[in-house]
Amino acid sequence: MQSLQFESGPNNDDWLDRLMTWISKKFYKKVFQFPTTMVVSQSQPVALAEALAEANEEALAETLAMALEEALAVALAVALAEALAEALAEVLAEALAEALEEVLAETLAVALEEALAVALAVALAEALAEALEEALAETLAMALEEALAVALLRR
Repeated sequence: MQSLQFESGPNNDDWLDRLMTWISKKFYKKVFQFPTTMVVSQSQPVALAEALAEANEEALAETLAMALEEALAVALAVALAEALAEALAEVLAEALAEALEEVLAETLAVALEEALAVALAVALAEALAEALEEALAETLAMALEEALAVALLRR
């Protein structure tokens, strides 16, 4: 892109000429398709002003279009990020709930197994104690009978 340079010094009186030259190089060929060699007429400043206004309008329209595109892209990115975050939160919540259910089910199964094992051990211990009591009582009764029989026989 060609740029205008305004220098301070003795030659800065021709800034209007340089501006006109730059504008004519930049816009006349594009907008009006004028030949390279032009005759300067009285209507040239008006045409130059119109060309400059039209170029400004085009530049403004392009700038506005680009700004709208960028704003739309940002809005779309934000909406996409929010939707993705929401979907991810739902998926994570479902996965966490499922994992918790599995862990809870496993924990409950282990706890039930342990409770069943304890209950079985208690029942076995009670049955064993009862059987031992009966066996001891029978053994004691038999021992008493034998002792009584021996005592009677001795007399």
